[in-house]
Amino acid sequence: MSQKNFPAASRGIYRRALLLAAGLVAGAQATTYTITSNSMALTNDGTCGFREALDAINTGFAKWGCPTPSGGAGDVINLSANTYTTPVPLTLLLPVSIRCPSGTCIIDAGSINGNLFTVSGGYTPDVAMYRLTLRQSSSNTNFISGVALYQGNATLDQTVITGFRNSGFYATSGSTLNFQKCSLSGNNTGIELDNSGVATLHGNTISNNAVGMYVENGSLANSDSGTYTGNGSGIRCESGAIYNENASLVSNSSGVGINIGNASVTLYAVTVSGNRDRGIFMEARSNTVTMYFCNIDGNSTSGDGAGLCALSDGGGGTSFGNIYSTTFSNNKAAGNGGGVFISGTINLKACTISSNTAARGGGVYDYVASTNSYLDIIQSTVAFNTATVSGGGVVNVRGNGADDVGLHQSIVAKNTAPTYPDLSGLSQGGSSIIGDLRGSLSNRTGDFPSADPLLGPLMDSPGRLKVKTHALLKGSPAINMVSAKELSFTVDGRGFPRPASSSPEKWDVGAYEVTPFETESLTVISQSSDDHRIQNESGLSNGAGTVLRADAVGDYVTYAVTIPEPGTYDIYLRIKAGPNRPIVEMATAPGTSTFTTIGSADLYRSSLTYLTRTVGSFPFTSAGIKYFRLKVTGKNVNSTGYLCYFDHINIVKE
Repeated sequence: MSQKNFPAASRGIYRRALLLAAGLVAGAQATTYTITSNSMALTNDGTCGFREALDAINTGFAKWGCPTPSGGAGDVINLSANTYTTPVPLTLLLPVSIRCPSGTCIIDAGSINGNLFTVSGGYTPDVAMYRLTLRQSSSNTNFISGVALYQGNATLDQTVITGFRNSGFYATSGSTLNFQKCSLSGNNTGIELDNSGVATLHGNTISNNAVGMYVENGSLANSDSGTYTGNGSGIRCESGAIYNENASLVSNSSGVGINIGNASVTLYAVTVSGNRDRGIFMEARSNTVTMYFCNIDGNSTSGDGAGLCALSDGGGGTSFGNIYSTTFSNNKAAGNGGGVFISGTINLKACTISSNTAARGGGVYDYVASTNSYLDIIQSTVAFNTATVSGGGVVNVRGNGADDVGLHQSIVAKNTAPTYPDLSGLSQGGSSIIGDLRGSLSNRTGDFPSADPLLGPLMDSPGRLKVKTHALLKGSPAINMVSAKELSFTVDGRGFPRPASSSPEKWDVGAYEVTPFETESLTVISQSSDDHRIQNESGLSNGAGTVLRADAVGDYVTYAVTIPEPGTYDIYLRIKAGPNRPIVEMATAPGTSTFTTIGSADLYRSSLTYLTRTVGSFPFTSAGIKYFRLKVTGKNVNSTGYLCYFDHINIVKE
């Protein structure tokens, strides 16, 4: 039986058996080929060239002046800085690492009519490319790819793939691909994954391709901290799955930031901005998107749904999404739904939808076509959106038998439109702040209508996630509006924790929680010699706090607290008061330099109780980490000691 008639797995066993018989695998050491000439000819001139080294490795024999390869141990080809123009397509059959130790090593497709590299063969190869430039010049108009990976594994590090009229890199048949700090630009498709291909991407730049990445037929892409910019479309997931973390899809010129077909896409801390035909488009098919801590900003469309457009065909083809702590801002649709257009099934939790524009539904337009689709807006803020016709905030249009939009513990206010500035259509739920209820056709319960939520400007949140939110200002009716037992999502739009359900505290409606800084979670910068430790206790918020076993005036502890943005804040200190408690002074400093006093709090009560003390107010001129020192300065005449129980520090911007 000829080898070509073996199944793929059997062909690998067959080829390896031949190599083992020749003594080329067991115990073999990798052979290193150092290439000094850019000649791509096959000649017996005594000098081993690049193409000659590949031929020796593929055949398993010394030839063309090249030494004997290892026969599968992963031989290394070190190229000198030069341009290598190949006269024929190149094939990789066995493990090999092609490297450019210094300078620039360009491998040019010349005038060939075939993929620059094809990775295949009976033996499953592991291929690595380091600091190479793979190029199809403009003079070659053939429809070819830079690398076609049909079998095996490929690792590319700091490699450039540019100009290919098919795909920069094509992977299929269960092959696996690892890209790190690579650049794919000017290709028809930057990366194409087909037929269960798997890719892991880290820190890559994918730019100016017709499509940045195309995923289909059950393939999987895991992407971290990459940039997709200037492409016709950033990512198209036809079928399969994508997990994308800390990436940016920016200004993809003529298409969609992310186009989702019959696929599953998960986005974590991803920015999708400046795309000219929607940020995210979910076709009317069976698909799913899950998003955490994303910013969908400044996208536009001549149709519906500039930030997110999620469609349904009214039957089995329904877009489904769970979107958490994500902001849709400054998106503009000529049609409906500036921030979000929905005819599928979407849950928005702790989301901010702000400063978007459309004809109808400046923030959200919900066309509920059937009982297969619905929209729930939970603990979210929809504000400062504009509609040129009607429904500045949220519009709900129901089809036959469809559900109302669910609006729970949210803020819908400060939106503008000629008619129905905040709500238009049916909604159910309650415990929300609605600026203008005239367009709502439902009887809602527990709302705070016609109220100004007192929102700050849309600003980045502190920390790594940088999700944009509107802070609640001092006096906002949204603060402590709902009992903590009604909590349905445990973090706000910035990822900051809401109070635990067992806490006696209340929590805020909308996407922003005026979050106390729990002392048990704060970094201790310095302290006096007294014992300081975490105290677990059910009466403390989140079930824990800290104890400073002070025994004299001057004892102290200093915590690091992150101020989210400049401004004047009212400062509160929650404590466990008691008969043996002191008076403490709170002071702040930008570092370990001179502290400025904020105010003092008396921790004394005749019996043990939990309470919040107002310390004072302070103008912070910059955001970032500030030091907060709590120092014993004395005690009430009735107090018997200096023991300090601290629960949390709370700051509320004026």
